[in-house]
Amino acid sequence: MKDKIMDALQRFSKAMFIPVLILPIAGILIAVGNLFTNPRLQAVLPFLNNPVTIGFGTLLSGSLNAILTNLGVIFCVGLSVGLANKKKSEAGFISLLAFLVFLNAMNKFMNMRGMLVEGSLSGTGQAMVLGVQVLDMGVFIGLLLGIVVAYVHNRFCETEFNNAFQIYGGTRFVFIVLIPVMVVMAVLFTFVWPYAQAGINALGGFIRSAGNFGLFIYGTLERLLIPTGLHHLVYTPFLYTSLGGTATVGGQVLEGARNIYYAEIADPSVAVLSQSVIWDARGISKMFGLIGACLAMYQTARPENREKIKPVLITAAVTSFIAGVTEPIEFSFLFVAPILFVVHAVLAGSSFVVLNLLGLYFGEVMGTVDYETYTAMIRDILDLPEKLEEIRYVKFDDAQQKLYDAQVVHMKEKIAQQDEGEFNKNKLWILAELTKLRQICCSPSLCFENYRGEAAKLEGCMQLIQSAMDGGHRMLLFSQFTSMLAILQDKLEKEGIPYYIITGETSKQKRQELVKQFNSDTTPVFLISLKAGGVGLNLTGADVVIHYDPWWNQAVQNQATDRAHRIGQTKKVTVYKLIARNTIEEKIQKLQDAKQNLAEQIISGDMGQLGSMSREDILELL
Repeated sequence: MKDKIMDALQRFSKAMFIPVLILPIAGILIAVGNLFTNPRLQAVLPFLNNPVTIGFGTLLSGSLNAILTNLGVIFCVGLSVGLANKKKSEAGFISLLAFLVFLNAMNKFMNMRGMLVEGSLSGTGQAMVLGVQVLDMGVFIGLLLGIVVAYVHNRFCETEFNNAFQIYGGTRFVFIVLIPVMVVMAVLFTFVWPYAQAGINALGGFIRSAGNFGLFIYGTLERLLIPTGLHHLVYTPFLYTSLGGTATVGGQVLEGARNIYYAEIADPSVAVLSQSVIWDARGISKMFGLIGACLAMYQTARPENREKIKPVLITAAVTSFIAGVTEPIEFSFLFVAPILFVVHAVLAGSSFVVLNLLGLYFGEVMGTVDYETYTAMIRDILDLPEKLEEIRYVKFDDAQQKLYDAQVVHMKEKIAQQDEGEFNKNKLWILAELTKLRQICCSPSLCFENYRGEAAKLEGCMQLIQSAMDGGHRMLLFSQFTSMLAILQDKLEKEGIPYYIITGETSKQKRQELVKQFNSDTTPVFLISLKAGGVGLNLTGADVVIHYDPWWNQAVQNQATDRAHRIGQTKKVTVYKLIARNTIEEKIQKLQDAKQNLAEQIISGDMGQLGSMSREDILELL
């Protein structure tokens, strides 16, 4: 029984090589495509600055990104091919058909039950897969369907019928069997997956909460299992699912350390890789550690055997260093010194901890080829001028303070009057009231039309703008509220200060025109809606960034800041965050550092996510 289990696991691990080994190729080519669109490289090599090379780079990186966003079908087809005993190509084709049947069956069933979410799917647990809205099961559904298809294929691919039914034999019969299987699985997972997702998230939370110890265990097991071929079972979930982290890159939500890494190196606006990339930091052991192991094996070999093993060790060392393929070394290592191999695994796990303690994050580097390809771009990204951040606090006058305090009292009284059932039903009301508090901080006129008093932050912002202009600086000013941008517009016009503005209503073509004009002229202010202009804009003509109001998620603000602090920027960038004293805005600052999960719940704004917020969580914000 034990042998059968080990054999099955080894077959699964070998099959995983088919899709897994494709992904580094895609990642490298994405990076290559990005090199052709890199402004700094174009400055060094002017012949690259032409429509042909830029278009080629854009097409190369853009087309390959589809691989990273459709991992489910890739793993489904790859696994079914790898696990099929016979007729592998037909197994791959059938797996694709089965995947489509599963998706559409789940979509139709969810529609019948009224489960499909309208509008943005971010944070809802649903996603678009090959154009079909289903539960967001990521790569797990690909793994599962690939195994099921392979099993059914191996069981029925040689089934034959006589006479009129002869046409339905072989792989056609496999597909016939799979249709009801896929439909039943789709319906079943509609009920089961939400619980599975909760379990996966809990596991990810546990591993991440283990901190450096979790990293140590992860890195050690990944090396220890190399000889068994089962190491893929350790790292694959972290590389391609939410276990390895979730991040928004270029406006797209990605799961898994490697997916995030590939997306970030393909996005010139990303100056620093995400911490989640640490789960894929295995290149040091491959490029340097195992070279030492080869040298040690040569030095400790008997003199008469050294010449025999030298060609083997040299070849293995070069392969590891150049291409990142380490199995030849590690199999030899295990055979000649099993105890030291365990020590090697422990040291590999420790390297993750050391990198994390030093704050060094880089993704998988499969040898020198990968390293040179990636770093050709990363050197440019990291070669940025200094960025300084400063929080500018403003204090309300009496009228604005009384208005804010009255809103806080109103919320507290309303929450205190509600029993637990009423409280849980009124989460959307709470979100609206929290938003009103934030608007009062920005300018009370946003929610009180008849307000004619002072707005402390508005006055402070105008003073900051004037001071920056006097110093010869140009600035980007971000706000989440388009209505606040309208107020700032009016103020700038009264002061005779030129400006540009981008909101969600600004067309893509118009945005590019405004960006080009701003970078080429001397207009001092660019007003930008945070959601509309947080990504995809190159505004290196500015060297000052003002965040008028804080967003719950620090990463979103950082992405907005990177519109100025990015490749092509030659000046020091100063970032100002305007915060109203003793208000919800100070609480948001704390959430960004200490309670990101709660912040994400508030961001989503739907009943499902807000449901976990307690009365104490709400009151803590007031």
